[in-house]
Amino acid sequence: MGQARDANLATLLMLGEPEAIAAVVCAPGLTEELARRAWWVDPCSENARRMLEREVVVQGEMGRALADHLIEHLPFETEPHVIIDTVRLVLQPGLIGAEVRQRLWEKGAAQSAYRIGFLQAEPHSLPQPVPARADLESLRAALASFTAGQHTLAALLLRTLDGPGQAFIATCEQLLNKLSSQDSVVALLNVLSRYFAALRKPGEPIQDVATILDEAANALDAEPVARELLAALPELRPELLAMYTLAHMGEAVVTPVFARSSASGSLMRRKIEPVIRTVLAQIAALRRSAHG
Repeated sequence: MGQARDANLATLLMLGEPEAIAAVVCAPGLTEELARRAWWVDPCSENARRMLEREVVVQGEMGRALADHLIEHLPFETEPHVIIDTVRLVLQPGLIGAEVRQRLWEKGAAQSAYRIGFLQAEPHSLPQPVPARADLESLRAALASFTAGQHTLAALLLRTLDGPGQAFIATCEQLLNKLSSQDSVVALLNVLSRYFAALRKPGEPIQDVATILDEAANALDAEPVARELLAALPELRPELLAMYTLAHMGEAVVTPVFARSSASGSLMRRKIEPVIRTVLAQIAALRRSAHG
């Protein structure tokens, strides 16, 4: 699917078969006119989602029409990964108004999948503001010489301690305490690790939490940027350790459990409790002044 040659897309649409339509809406060469025709032939939500993956569709007149359809049908979706995907897509700039956006956020109070969609789409501008950490300004002054030199680690730390960053990790913290599906766990861990991706080491993802903690501690002692920062501000070791740890806490850490179990709800949370406990501890380190 989606590998059809661009020259054949219009011909595929003429077949009218669901498989042919799917190939067109997933094709890299999709145009707004082809999107309009595909939507006329088969106006289903899955086709709308796939077409909203294309910038040419999002920027055209079809973008808002597809987003309106998805918003209308969203209350009837039951699969967490579908809800997450839908919310992420309709939050692209220019597709929905502020009132609809706020309504989607509020639905997330009861359904975590909605807010995971927000975390994917708008990690730096969530609708629910949170104050910056109380010590941010003093740290900003202390880190001024580092950030002036485009110090990646210092810049990431300041971003995380500022209001938008605190809103992001506070939302992750809230969701981690009530996740009920494997899809939601995977999506949340991935979005959290992606936030700190600049610190991620290349290579195969690490599945063992203890190994990740050891690697993070070693990175603070081995990597020049971390040693430089800690030499000036040794009290920031818990925060830097947390960022290095979270950068590697993606879906790989729950893969061994989910590969053997289809559990959901409270049973699932018990099975992955060591992972959730570790992630929450890292978030607490990044929010420590926020908690008093």
